[in-house]
Amino acid sequence: MPRIFSLVLSLTIIFISAFSLFGQTGYVDESALDEPSFEFSFATFRSDTSENNVRLEVYYKIYNDGLQYFKHGDKFVAEYSINVIVFDARKNQVTGYSRERKYEVDNYRETTNGASYLINQIDLQVPKGKYKVVCKLIDKLSEKVSTIEKDLIVDDLFRDKIDISGIELTSKVEPVGTNKSAFDKAGQRIIPFVSAGISGESDRISFYVEIYNNFDEPKKVRLEYKINNQRSKSLYKDKFSFELTQPVTRLIKEIPMDKLVSGEYELTLDLKSGRGRKLAQRKTRFVVAWSLKALVHNDFKRAVAQLAYVASSDEMEELLRTPPDSQFEAFERFWKRHDKYPDTPENESQQLYYRRIRHANTHFSVVNQEGWETDRGRVYIIYGEPDQVERYPFELSSVPYQVWYYYNLAKKFVFEDSHGTGDYYLQYPFDGRYGNLPEKFGDFE
Repeated sequence: MPRIFSLVLSLTIIFISAFSLFGQTGYVDESALDEPSFEFSFATFRSDTSENNVRLEVYYKIYNDGLQYFKHGDKFVAEYSINVIVFDARKNQVTGYSRERKYEVDNYRETTNGASYLINQIDLQVPKGKYKVVCKLIDKLSEKVSTIEKDLIVDDLFRDKIDISGIELTSKVEPVGTNKSAFDKAGQRIIPFVSAGISGESDRISFYVEIYNNFDEPKKVRLEYKINNQRSKSLYKDKFSFELTQPVTRLIKEIPMDKLVSGEYELTLDLKSGRGRKLAQRKTRFVVAWSLKALVHNDFKRAVAQLAYVASSDEMEELLRTPPDSQFEAFERFWKRHDKYPDTPENESQQLYYRRIRHANTHFSVVNQEGWETDRGRVYIIYGEPDQVERYPFELSSVPYQVWYYYNLAKKFVFEDSHGTGDYYLQYPFDGRYGNLPEKFGDFE
C-alpha cells in the first residue's frame, strides 16, 4: 500500500474513533508517542545591527524518518515548515520567523533512516530579558505537528567592557565552502551540535564562543573552563591565557570525554583578568547518551538482557558466554545478522531498536524498573508508535487505563494502572491471551 494512501486511511480511522468517543470521561491523545521528529537549540551573540538587541541563533535538526515523502523522478521529496516564536514573561510575542523548505533524499531507505538528518539555522534579534522559545515543525504532507519549548535568558552583551557570548556546542568544524552558509564564522564552517544527548562513543566535545572587548588597548585575560557532573563534582578543568587585541575574539576549544559516562553535565566558562579577577561567566548543560559501546563495556549483562525482544534465547546465551575482551565484537556480529538492509553502511535495525529503547526509558520508567522492562515499553519496542492512544486516567468505575491501537497491524492493547503506581500492566494482547507477546520480532518497520 503506498505510504500516502496508508496515511490517509489511518487518519480517517483515527477521526472516526475519536468522534465515537465524544462524551466519555476519557480522552484521545493524537500526539505522537515517539520522540520528536526534530530537535532545536540556541546560543546568543552580540548583534551586528543594534546595541539594544543580541543575535539569537536558533539551530534546528530534522530527522529523515520524521517527515513524509513523495517520489519525484528518481528522488524522494519532503516539504516542511519550521516556525520559531519568542514570547516574553507575559506571553506576548517578541519576535518570530517562519520558513518553508523542501528536503530531498536519493532513495526510499533514506526516508526511514533515523540516523540521517538535515540541519539549519535561523537568526533573530532579541532584547535583554527572560523568554520562552517555541519551535514548531509542520510536515506539509502528513500534516503532523511537533512542538518543543525552551526557556531563554538574554543578557545585555553591550553593558560590560569585557564580556563573553553564549556557548555554542559544536559537532563539526570544517573549512568554509564555495557556497555561503549560515554556519560560517571566524573563517570556518562551524556546525552546531543539536541533539538531546552527545554520543557516549565520542572521544571529545567542542564549543565555540566569542569574547567582546570594548577597551581601546589590548587586554590580557585568561579563560578557565570546567565540566561538573550532577553532584557538582569537577571531572575536567583547563585554562589558557591570551590577549584581546580586537573588539571580537572568536574561540573554538575541544574537551576530551574519556571521563564522561552517561549522564547530565554542566560546562562553565570563567573569563578572568591577568590578575585573576572574574570578568564574565557563561554556563550550559549537556547530556552524554549511554552508547551501545559504553553499555556493553560497563554492564554487559544488562546489554544482553535488552536484546530480549529481538534475540532468541540461544543467541542471548551465546552472548553471555563471550569472553570480556570479545564482547563488543560479539554484539557487532549479532546486529550484523539482524541488519534489515545489509547493503547500507548504517545498521537501520540496530538504530531503530535502541531508539525505541531510549524512548521507552524516557516515557515508561517506574520505580525500580526501566521503561524497556515495562509492559508498555515492551509493546512499544516491538510494534513502535501506536496509531492512536486513548487515555482514561479518572474513571469512577475502574482503575486508570490506556488503549493502544495499531490499525495497519490489526492489533489493540489495553494497559491498566492496577496498583496506582503509574505502571500500566498489559491486559488485552492482540491474541486475546493475558500478558502474552511474542518473545522477539524479526522484520520491523
